[in-house]
Parts: sequence; C-alpha cells; structure tokens
Amino acid sequence: MAERFEPIDPEQLLDLASWQLTGSRYADAVATARQILERDPLDDRAMRLLAHAAAANDDDEAFDDAIRRLRATGGSTLELEKLAVSREGLGALGTSQHGDPSNTGAARADPGEAWRRHPQVVLLERRVDRIHEDGSMLTDHQEILRVQSESARDALGELESAGESWILSMRTIEPDGTVHDSDRHAGLSDLSARSLSRGDAIERRRVSTAPAAGPFGGYRARFFFQRFQPLVRAEWILLSKDPLRHRALNGAPNPVIEAHDGFTKMIFAASNRWPAIEEPDAAPPEEYLPYVVAWSGMDRRSALESNAMLARRLLEKSALVDARARALVEGIDDDVERFEVLTGWIEDTISSGLDNPPFLTLLTRRGSRTALLRAMAEAIGLRSELVIARAGTEARVRAVVPDPQYFGHLIGRAWLEGRWRWFNLDTWEFDDLLPSEFRGGAFFRAESLEPASIEMIPDGEIRSEERKVTLDLVLNSVGAIEGKMQWVLRTPASSILASFAETVPEDERIARLESALSTTFGQMQLQSLRIERDGSSLEADVLIEDMARLDEHRYDIDAFFEGSSLDPLFGATPVEAVSSMPERTTPLVLQESRESLIVRLRYPPDAFRGDGGARESASNHAVWFLRAELLVGRQLADRDVLPQRVDPSDARPTGGLRRVPGDDRSGAR
Repeated sequence: MAERFEPIDPEQLLDLASWQLTGSRYADAVATARQILERDPLDDRAMRLLAHAAAANDDDEAFDDAIRRLRATGGSTLELEKLAVSREGLGALGTSQHGDPSNTGAARADPGEAWRRHPQVVLLERRVDRIHEDGSMLTDHQEILRVQSESARDALGELESAGESWILSMRTIEPDGTVHDSDRHAGLSDLSARSLSRGDAIERRRVSTAPAAGPFGGYRARFFFQRFQPLVRAEWILLSKDPLRHRALNGAPNPVIEAHDGFTKMIFAASNRWPAIEEPDAAPPEEYLPYVVAWSGMDRRSALESNAMLARRLLEKSALVDARARALVEGIDDDVERFEVLTGWIEDTISSGLDNPPFLTLLTRRGSRTALLRAMAEAIGLRSELVIARAGTEARVRAVVPDPQYFGHLIGRAWLEGRWRWFNLDTWEFDDLLPSEFRGGAFFRAESLEPASIEMIPDGEIRSEERKVTLDLVLNSVGAIEGKMQWVLRTPASSILASFAETVPEDERIARLESALSTTFGQMQLQSLRIERDGSSLEADVLIEDMARLDEHRYDIDAFFEGSSLDPLFGATPVEAVSSMPERTTPLVLQESRESLIVRLRYPPDAFRGDGGARESASNHAVWFLRAELLVGRQLADRDVLPQRVDPSDARPTGGLRRVPGDDRSGAR
C-alpha cells in the first residue's frame, strides 16, 4: 500500500489550506491553518486563512482566535473587520462608545447665536482608537455636522470611502429629531444623503485601520481639539492593553482614565471651541491649535531609527565606488578641486531617482546622487557625512517622542577648508549653505542615534535672504481696492534671478513680470524693476489697479500671498508680518463711510516665537494678518475682521487676532 504523502513545507500547507477553503472543505481548512500556526505562530497568511475558514464553518472559537492573533500582530484587515461585524454586530469592533447611542440629542444641540453665520458647525466629533499589541490600530470615527448654508449642503451630501476606511453609516437628522438613512450606491463605497435643508444634521461614521507607527512597532497618534469650523463637542477615546503616555499642548484637555473590559480607557473631551481661521501659508497647526499626542511601545531611539532606515542602506561601502572615485581625482591635490570634480562627474553621468545604495547607483547610473557623492568623497579621504534633517518651517513643538516620519530630508555635507559645505544633488544644486527653509531646523547623523545626537542647524550655515513686501491698499470712493505693492528680495546669490537678468533683455523684463503678476493677482501694473546681474537683489514696484471681488461684500486679500506662479522667482512668501492697521473698537462699515483702508506690512525678525520662546519661528505667517476677507457694506464685530498687532514678547503665537474681552477662544488664529 502506498504511503500517504504528508506536506512538510509551510508553503505546501498554505496551498493545501487555500485549496480546502475554495473547495468548501471548511473544517479541513481550519485544521490545516492551525497546523501551520503550531509551527509558526506569527504566520499572518495562516491567520487570515483560519479566520475565513472558521467564519464559513461557523466556528466561533476558531474565528475569535484568528481575529485576536491578527489584531495583536497588526495583520487584521478591513475585510476581516467587516466579517467580524457581520457575525457579531458593531460590538465586535471593540470600540464601545458612551453617550446617546442614537445621537439625536447631539444633533439637536443649539450651536448658539455666535456661530449661526458659519456655513457648517461640527456638533460632535468622536474618535475611538482601539490599539493592538503591535501598535497598529482600528479607528471608529463619528461626526455630526449641522448644515447652515447652501455650500455646506452641497459639500456634506456625499460621503466617499478614502484609503483604508469603511463607511458604516450616514444619516440625516432633522431639527425635530426625525432620522433618515442614506442611499448606499450598489457596487460603490460611498453614500448619498437625502435632500438636505438648512438646520439638518448629518451623522457620519466610518471605520479605518492604520499600521504601527514605525517599522519596529509602537503606537503614536494625535488629535486636534479645534477645527476650522465651530466645534460644539470633541472626544478622543483610546483603548489599549499596554500603558499609554500622552502630552496635552496649547490648552488641550487632560484625560479621564477608566478600566474597560481589560483595556485602559483614556477619554479626552472638549466643548464649545471657536473655529480657527484657515490660511494657506500659516504656521503648522501644532504650534497654536490645542491637541494631544499619545504613544506606547516606542521610545526616542526607535523613532529615530525609523527615520534613519533609508539612510542606513545608502551608507553601504563598495570597493567599486572607492576605485572609481580615486581614478577620477588622480593627480589632483587640492581637496576643494577634487570634491568639485566628483560633483561635476556625478551631475553629468548619474540620474537622480531610486534610493539605490552607492554601488548600485554607480552600476545603473541611476539612484541617490547625494549618497554617491558622500561615498566617493569618503573614498578619497575627505570627511563627509549623510545627515537627516527637518526644515525650519516644520512645527516647533518638541514632543517627548519624535514622530517616526519627523525627519525627512536626506542631505550630505563635507568638511572643506575648515568648515562644513552642504550638498544635495537630488533636489538642489551644490552650495556652501543650506536653503533658507532650514533656518531653525535640526538634524542628526545617520550613523549616530543617541538622544543627544540631534543638533540645531546653525544660522551661519543657512543662506541669508531678505524678503520684504510693502502693501498699501486704499478703498476708493466707488468701492474698489487700489494701491501699491513693493517686492524686495536680497540674497547672496540666486541662479534663477541671475539667469533671468542674463537671458531676458532689460526692455522685456517688466512685461514678463507684469504678465505673471496680473495672472496671479488681477489687474496690476509693474512700475519699476531692479535686478542685480548676479541675482543678489530684486526690487519691484507694482500699481494695483483693481482687486478681484469675491462677491458684493468681500475682497480676498489673501491672493497677494498665494501667487504660485511667482514661487520660482520669489521663493516662499514673506516670513513674518506685523500690520500697522489702527485698532478699532466699533464695527467696520467702509463703503458707507467711504473711509480709506491702508495696510502696511513689515517683517521684523522677532515677530513670532516658537513653543516656549526657544527659537524664532521662520514659518510663513504673512497671511495671518490679511485674512480679512475685507468687508464692504456689512457690519461685523471687530474681532472677525481686523488684523491686530502681535506682541513679540508673547512666547506663543495667537495667530494675530488679539483676544476680545468675553471671547473664550483658546488657540484660535
């Protein structure tokens, strides 16, 4: 009698379990999957096979075992979570919520007279994170929004599934409490609400999954307790078996901690938050909006390791790279000249692209040119390093545990003539100095990950630039805005400006820039233009003939600072601003009084400071002061219209709006 073949290889067992599952031999598939897990308890493919086979076989014990294993290792998927809900109801998600389960009470809440003019109001935002043992999480996100305008009605009527998310429900709740379920489109992962009216509320609920914070596991997340719409109630609930740490910043609430079914349950909640003003070039929200960051299973070193994983691969040594570098500089003794020979050869022969290690970049002629230059410089005896940096425009809040994605710029530097010279051949050309965006930034060496290894980038190693905009606006007798704008840019050298000065005839420069200005800002006339031939200075005087009107009441002053077509020439928007607009204590009624409005912007270096006043903030703050939709012919409270002067001694930026007595906004811009 022939001996029965017993598969030994795990891949054979997986194939067998898959065949048994597709052949409706569910009990056999469960047994085979368990056999695989006895050999390798962490085989996520076997766990998923076990879950599907157990569900098909109505084996509750095996299904619960598979889901538990998958959640612990971060291998659970939305498909399996849906399967768990279909078998056990929403309680299977493990994101139990408290409060009114129907939420009709929250939907009928009165946001108050102060917020009635806003297009929409967030009545409730509740997020529940169930944190698995490896740091991955399942999130149950629920929100209720009040419709208060036509634009909000159109925007809130559809809900689409984005990324790894699953829409659970979307309901319309009328002011009298009547509830209407939404239409689910067959074959599509989106929902449509019934016809909405002002005063209706939309309740939306979705589930999503997220991997661990870094390749070494761990959980790290944050939640903002202020939005760009009025917020009546916000709740963030964390469920974790592992101890959680947290930090509340900018006036965010501290938690209530409870025990819940073997989990530690942390509840953060806040009520009645005024809206922040949404600006295109404002500081990162972490600097001024109230938020909480929570983490577990992660420390400072593991977070930095996550940042450094790519760079470690780019540090690999190769005899091929060493030999090629020495051959290129043979007979050259001067270190600077040798370094420039290597730089020129790489720029001429290597394409920037894949994150290949240096030897593979050399073989394929495509990869990280920065890493190859560092490796070649080291091969010829020059001191060189790869560093991982963050720009100075990133948030200036120093968390206890860095974000695993916090440092994202790979830069090289070489020690030449007694100082560091920086280079990045993949994003900007070789230069002695770093671009101005890195002022106030930090870095650490890819080879060193000790906590003390993070260093601030010295100001002396940053390109020194001066950008200034002076803007005078006048509301004339017919209700149109006109005035003047002056641009000034001074820099040690600018290849873009130098190229412009060399290639564009002087009699064409004004027309060329005037066309760009008019395309960006509306009707303008460039009165004068001065550019140094080496690109170190540009000055322009612009006459604003008529500014575009948003509607019969509003002009959009923000447009002056959103000119993307000018970015290649002028770089980032002005870094800091103080408005000289006089303070007022009465509502602004410009059209009726025919009063002129003059705004002048200046940029002192200490207008803003980062968290705790440790460093000056070099973010782009100019538009904080000119968000006024400039109101014409409509009365509105001073605090919602007028930009005010910020006290430079204040360690925390408040966004430029001085607080009005009785105004309980915390952290609003």
